[in-house]
Amino acid sequence: MSLQTRYLIHSTLTLLLLGACSVAEPTPLNLRPVIKPSVSNSNVGQGQKIGVSVSDDRPNKKVGDYGPNESLRADVTVEDLTAPLLDVVNQGLKSKGFDPVPTSFSHNKTLHIRIVSLQLNSSTARMDSSLDLQATVSAEATNGNANMSKVFHAEEKSQAQLLSEKKRNHIQADSILSDALTKVLEDHELATFLAR
Repeated sequence: MSLQTRYLIHSTLTLLLLGACSVAEPTPLNLRPVIKPSVSNSNVGQGQKIGVSVSDDRPNKKVGDYGPNESLRADVTVEDLTAPLLDVVNQGLKSKGFDPVPTSFSHNKTLHIRIVSLQLNSSTARMDSSLDLQATVSAEATNGNANMSKVFHAEEKSQAQLLSEKKRNHIQADSILSDALTKVLEDHELATFLAR
């Protein structure tokens, strides 16, 4: 085997190995949002039943990507959020004096929460990274023949070391979704509409 052929084979194998190393594994986030302490307890609902439903209407489960450089970026995904969000919304409504039930048990008063979007935008510069997280949630309420629809948006920006970025993505994605849901549950106009 000639020296030129050996060099060609060696170069090809090196490129293949580098290519394999540059593919970063997708990062799934298992989110568990919570109600922020700013949501105060009240009895505005006076024990009235509210039919509650939640849907995750994001067009896809990818929320963004992250990594130390363009060749080592990994997709960040968040799977269906319906179940964890339903628990949080029910808990929040109870704190306001409502009695949340499945929508099939209450046709007069209902609240439907939709996850419209959850986005993560990250950029890197040397060993620092910046992160911009955004969440949009809509609330669609009915009370008899009356309807109300509102949109709630939350955003958070931060900078941190890349070494903790995966954990930070998870913590902040939980936080930003919690912020959006907290805005729904803090909304006086929405609570009053459902209670009347």
